Amino acid sequence: MKTTFTTTLLVPTLLITTLLSACNLDIYPLNSTNMKSSIEEFSKSRTGVISIKDNALIINGVSYDLNNAKVFMDGLQSEKSQLRPGMVATVSQIENSDGSGSTLTIYYEDEVEGTVSSNSVSIDGTGQLVVLGQKVHIDNNTVFESFDVSDVGVSDIDSGNVVEVSGFSSGDGEVWATRVEVKNSQYNIGEEIELKGYISALNETTFNIGELTIDFENAALDNDFSGTLANDLYVKVSSYQGYDENGLLLADEVELKSNSNGTKHIPHSEDDKEVELEGIITAELSDNEIEINGSKVTITKALQEKLSNPNAFIVGTRVEIEGYINSNGKFIAEKLEIESDSESSNEEKEDGNDKDDTDDHDEHEDDQGDDENESESESENHDDD
Repeated sequence: MKTTFTTTLLVPTLLITTLLSACNLDIYPLNSTNMKSSIEEFSKSRTGVISIKDNALIINGVSYDLNNAKVFMDGLQSEKSQLRPGMVATVSQIENSDGSGSTLTIYYEDEVEGTVSSNSVSIDGTGQLVVLGQKVHIDNNTVFESFDVSDVGVSDIDSGNVVEVSGFSSGDGEVWATRVEVKNSQYNIGEEIELKGYISALNETTFNIGELTIDFENAALDNDFSGTLANDLYVKVSSYQGYDENGLLLADEVELKSNSNGTKHIPHSEDDKEVELEGIITAELSDNEIEINGSKVTITKALQEKLSNPNAFIVGTRVEIEGYINSNGKFIAEKLEIESDSESSNEEKEDGNDKDDTDDHDEHEDDQGDDENESESESENHDDD
């Protein structure tokens, strides 16, 4: 119940309490804790390519004021000035329903950082790099930056250069780069290099991510692993030693990045009512699922019926998807569309204030039954965009 106080209190609180009690009325002490309980919060996460304009961050066409934003890069709180165009980041915003303010947090992690083993990118800016055994696709929208002013574009990157790549990853050896930054001309032992992906070809001492073989025999495993490693888990590997004489990457740390069913996390906050994701289709629509950025997404029957050309959603297509994470940790899609070139350039469309969107969405119900029935049930309780 919400209680509104419109009269200035000029008499002692004790007297007011006595009078209210005599009238058998509920008493709400005037303190911030109880007042806060009557203010609903609306949380939404957006993941996509960012651009910076003045003191605003633009993501998926929505502009956010950076004045009071908190920024975390690779898990560490960082300065806003470290955000760079072309990075794929997640913006989590919580809006108070009474308009009293909002909380904005920005998260960024690169997909791979390490040495380049080959470069087939042409002077027109398209082609492929291989970084730590991962095939990195480059196109005309890829943002380039280098510590070396003589490097004009990605085609100027030399084998052995250390680069940081942000973009959309399949998790099994392919990355569609939205930003490539040359960090150093060569790797020096003691510096961190890292990559993320699904474990494959696991044996007692090594596993693969993409085409890279990793020696984890002496690596520290984080506490989230239940027992030991397993194929198809999504992990982050960090190395401070680089390669051994056999070309294996010597892992110092292996961190679990999978959710409870082993698949790649979809970036979001646990209280989000809406989640928006930009990315690349990494596996085509099958039954009621599609894979985006290496994560499985459930497509409701209602949404499938609205798609004018389902066959257009092929691997490598850049899309934007909206929906929510259900109680089983699955992304239920309510909107799916192919991005145009202008949208990929991240033009500003609107201000980042989403609290009014709550009017179009009912409370998410707990999910029951198999995935298809689950998605049908969910779609009945949500307005399609």
